Amino acid sequence: MANSKFVMSSSDVERLRPLLSVIERRNGGFKKAHLAALAGKLSVCREVSATAVPADIVTMNSLVAVQNLDSGEVYEFRLVFPGGYDAYGAYISVFSQLGSVLIGSKLGSVVALKSPKLQRLKVQEIRFQPEASGRFDL
Repeated sequence: MANSKFVMSSSDVERLRPLLSVIERRNGGFKKAHLAALAGKLSVCREVSATAVPADIVTMNSLVAVQNLDSGEVYEFRLVFPGGYDAYGAYISVFSQLGSVLIGSKLGSVVALKSPKLQRLKVQEIRFQPEASGRFDL
């Protein structure tokens, strides 16, 4: 899908699809809308090799700074696979609502998060992206 708006590393997609499939099979579908949206995003993204991922795309294990456009507050998160998150919020799972909207987002883009009211978050900075740093093992 050459004209898809989301670019994702093929290695991220290859690791995420089976995990989502397990959830879908166990639950007889996706019970949470953001997981269904993530599955949809994976089905329409433009997959590229890890070496071809642009440095301005949020990928797995990226460290990103997002700004809440309503409050002005800036938060820093590392996007991780399920099980890699922490209770303090510095690491967020790609299967969380926030993680599912961040994966594949471009630097400067604004994503919407409903938690419990609508929040608009701008991807302000990608402080670390494994692919841009030559870290293809993450």
